[in-house]
Amino acid sequence: MAFIMRLIDKCAAMENDDLDRLLDNYYGPMFKLGLVFPSWKRSALVFTIPCSVLIVPYASKLFRGVGTMYTTCGVDMFLPIPLYHPFQTHEGLNHFLALISQVLVVCCLANVVVAVLLNFTQYSLRVKLEYQVLGYSLDTLFARSKKVYLKNYPNEKASFHIRNPDYQRIVGSLLRDSIVHHQTLVDMMDKYHGLISYPVVFAYLTGSGAIGLGLLSIVRALQKGDTETLLLFLLLMLGEVISMLTMSLIGESVTEATIMLRYKLYNIRWYDMDIPNRRSLLNFQTFITEPLVLTAGKGLVNLTMETFSSIMNSAYSFFNLVNIQQSE
Repeated sequence: MAFIMRLIDKCAAMENDDLDRLLDNYYGPMFKLGLVFPSWKRSALVFTIPCSVLIVPYASKLFRGVGTMYTTCGVDMFLPIPLYHPFQTHEGLNHFLALISQVLVVCCLANVVVAVLLNFTQYSLRVKLEYQVLGYSLDTLFARSKKVYLKNYPNEKASFHIRNPDYQRIVGSLLRDSIVHHQTLVDMMDKYHGLISYPVVFAYLTGSGAIGLGLLSIVRALQKGDTETLLLFLLLMLGEVISMLTMSLIGESVTEATIMLRYKLYNIRWYDMDIPNRRSLLNFQTFITEPLVLTAGKGLVNLTMETFSSIMNSAYSFFNLVNIQQSE
């Protein structure tokens, strides 16, 4: 728990202008809303949201009552999540302990999900920001080279020529810095994949079934007029959809940033370079021919909007298949 709280506070401490602009431009007001709260309130959201998911069905049962307290199998229907216990849990201390245990389990699961999502968001935004910085360095390569050249040779301003060997040497030095920056970025991506690859792929693989079963439970709750079950599965399914949509949007935005870098490198004024610099530029272009696609599970799942669309279609197909079989 303490590690997760420190992680959330660390993400809160990273609020700078670059990160704020990224959130504002690409991820909408949903992330911006979280920046309004102090860090301790943001940490408390991890416990508040899952508790509210349990309070909705529990409050409905508390005020409206339940028709049958126990099923024939001994499942306590009065708990927020109906569950079997080897003892009676509808009243007294046993009921309080059973209720607290469900709250703790849901909070622990929520902490795991939020920790993975925050890790993914933090590293993905960092990668995207690094690609934007790299693109800026390519856009301003010649301007920065000229500035450095005039700083080193102030008396050469009047006779400056773009084919000057000293100027081309500075261009090559700054270009190599950009190449090293890209290599560092690739190494960071390798570490990133090893950190959150399997939790993310697990979330994607279970997403279709979770959404399909959520839709099925909502339909059954509507048929029975079961309001608390309807609200519970609606909130759970909404959370699952938002989590996968967030990961897909972030992955798609990182891919778009790598595509923009390729275009920036293509549009660079290579004809103003000497032969050694052109060779370095050609090697760089060869390496980034294909755009970077964030993956999970050793390339099993691509984090793109196309994958999100496929998951939603699969979930709907699964829902229709199960619904038809149960109707027959």
